[in-house]
Amino acid sequence: MSRRLLTLFEQPVGLATPAYTFLTQFQAGHGYTNNAGGSADLNDTTDYTLGTQSVQATSDGAAAAKTIKKTGFTAVDFTGQIPVVWIKVDDHTKLAALQLYLGDTNLANYYRWEMKTTQANKYLTAGDWCVMSLPWDHATTTGTPNRAAITDAQFRLVDDASGAVTVHYNGIAKMPLPADWPNGVCSITFDDSYASQYDTAFAKMDDFSFPGTLYTICEYIDAGGRLSMANLREMRGLGWQVAGHSYTAATHAARFTGITAAELHSELVSMRQWLKGNGFDPNHLAYPGGEFDKAIEDICNQYVQTSRTIHQLMRESVPPTGRQKLRVLYVTNTTTLASVQTEIDDAYTNQDWIILAFHNLVAAPGATTEWAIADFESLMDYIDTKGIPVRTVGDVMARGSAARPALARHDRFQWRGGHLWRSGR
Repeated sequence: MSRRLLTLFEQPVGLATPAYTFLTQFQAGHGYTNNAGGSADLNDTTDYTLGTQSVQATSDGAAAAKTIKKTGFTAVDFTGQIPVVWIKVDDHTKLAALQLYLGDTNLANYYRWEMKTTQANKYLTAGDWCVMSLPWDHATTTGTPNRAAITDAQFRLVDDASGAVTVHYNGIAKMPLPADWPNGVCSITFDDSYASQYDTAFAKMDDFSFPGTLYTICEYIDAGGRLSMANLREMRGLGWQVAGHSYTAATHAARFTGITAAELHSELVSMRQWLKGNGFDPNHLAYPGGEFDKAIEDICNQYVQTSRTIHQLMRESVPPTGRQKLRVLYVTNTTTLASVQTEIDDAYTNQDWIILAFHNLVAAPGATTEWAIADFESLMDYIDTKGIPVRTVGDVMARGSAARPALARHDRFQWRGGHLWRSGR
């Protein structure tokens, strides 16, 4: 694996931010109406994140649908765009469905996105305003809706009949699909610093010049069965991103939700110092166990550019609408190779950012966080054949490839994770 470094440059400091075009911010005169059952305040001036008001809807507690709808508005062209919503859920525990409909002909034809999830850690963190992009391939289609002429929109709320649920709506917008990634983009990430990430993942991925992102438990480095400092430096030297997961093993075990705010500040300071001091990337992390809440998100936002979750209801957008809660495909011992290949296909077709989250690669998986070596190697072959670009999380966030020369994979000089390399094989 000998390589000769020719050029090294820093990634752009500025991060790409979403460009929104609003259908509505639910301000005065928005024209949306509510159905019978439950209650609604169509002009709520007490709780909002955009403008000076929002819409508040409360279900009836008996599983009847509560909708907020507007039909027949001037046609909106979503070609090359994806929907984004501003939404707040007061309590997830009684939520049975939370959906957005976009369509035409009085919603005889529509796309429908389900935003309610059964995962323990919610993307829509309870009691907080969230911005959420909605990829088209995650929508259920009824009839023949025309994406180029959307005239109807509806939010639908249903509780589980055990009590009422209140949801707040403050915006529907569209944002452009990423011009930098006409065939989508894939980030291959690894948690917990297992030695297999070097022995198996790096060895295989290097065949295709695929860079990965390592979310590192600093205290585990050079421990038995884990990555060594020499491993990290070699991988970083070949374009991999070495980012943070936690500083101590104890914090990783407790999760960020199991320590105090003061302890979390201290943990993040120590993690950043360790990463930066060793020449790695201190600006990105993955939540231990995928656990976070709004308070944790706000603290992490003071220290890092992105935080990766294990939430996988939908794939991610570029740029993401929530930098401190990147969505993933979380690969466990029950995840089939075929299902991951299908997700790769969908990301390629729909210009999504698919972030794969792995832990330990073994011959015969038993634990939840293990995946078969044979399946991983087959997946890398598939990604190479498919042609979806593979970039680190940091590179995607910086859109660092936009101005790079279009070099073929087997050319003598190759771009790898922000560096220009010459093959030494």
